[in-house]
Amino acid sequence: PEMAARDQPRKEAREEATLSGQLRRAVHASGLSLSAIAAGAGITPLLLDEFLTGQRTLRSDVIDRLANVLGCQLRQVR
Repeated sequence: PEMAARDQPRKEAREEATLSGQLRRAVHASGLSLSAIAAGAGITPLLLDEFLTGQRTLRSDVIDRLANVLGCQLRQVR
């Protein structure tokens, strides 16, 4: 129960219907380690973890690098 409670913010942040939520889902679906993703994006694993739990936002340039590491592209849907 304690472990599930600690993981709840990560789950809630991942389920957000936002661009950040989509990036969080892409991180979890990538199969890459958090350390590898963080290194590829030029950030610390701690910063990535704080983003994944919704404790921290990312600057736009970091979002761009993170999306690049994950192979994500932004496209407009009408």
